Amino acid sequence: MAAIDNVDSVLLFYNEYGVDWIKNAKVSPDAFVQIAIQLAYYKCYSESCSTYETASTRGFLHGRLETLRTCSVDTTAFTKAFCDPNIEQDEIISLLMKAIKSHTKYIISAINGTYLDAFLNIRSSGDLSVYFHLLGRGVDCHLLGLQSQIRDGEKSRATLFTDPSYAQAMHFKLRTSNLSPGLGFHTGMETIVPDAYAIAYIIENDKLKIGISSNKKCKETDSIIFRKALKESLDDLRKILS
Repeated sequence: MAAIDNVDSVLLFYNEYGVDWIKNAKVSPDAFVQIAIQLAYYKCYSESCSTYETASTRGFLHGRLETLRTCSVDTTAFTKAFCDPNIEQDEIISLLMKAIKSHTKYIISAINGTYLDAFLNIRSSGDLSVYFHLLGRGVDCHLLGLQSQIRDGEKSRATLFTDPSYAQAMHFKLRTSNLSPGLGFHTGMETIVPDAYAIAYIIENDKLKIGISSNKKCKETDSIIFRKALKESLDDLRKILS
């Protein structure tokens, strides 16, 4: 069986609005789409998950890519509140704006390569809630470099990389990438782990083109169901900000 035969790929061609409307709502277009993806996942699974978004580090010598972890404390607070019928609309809007601001800050941090010292200090303190929060601030390449320097006789001392929480953080059930600007009709890419979705999107002036891929062999994922949830989430966010 060829690898491509296991790919469950669909396209969401969303014509309701694009970058023009999103900017008019005074929010970051990329943050807006990322929050919609988080909401769609929560609708499908009633939980959040480790999420990867590609961030460019071309501002540095030999820089290429960094990991932007778009699932944060703030995005989770919003998705939980949105799906809770007991939460008032004003609070939902407030949580949405906070999540969008956090995402924008993460992008700047990942691109600028900051927050490594803060991450290491928090990690040593044992405060894992803040540890995961700071993982979204451009440290994955640094950690990969540290891991690659571990000698065979020192692996038992490198407890960070054997910690179950680290393994969970590296299990990206959402792999995402903003391909804007782009002229392609269909976008798509491979998932990082089997029980995951890969989502590539292009934000045009008046529409969104979103490619959604998963693995046919995985019984826990379904690209068509996720596409439906993502469309609903994009509709929901428009209603909130209108």
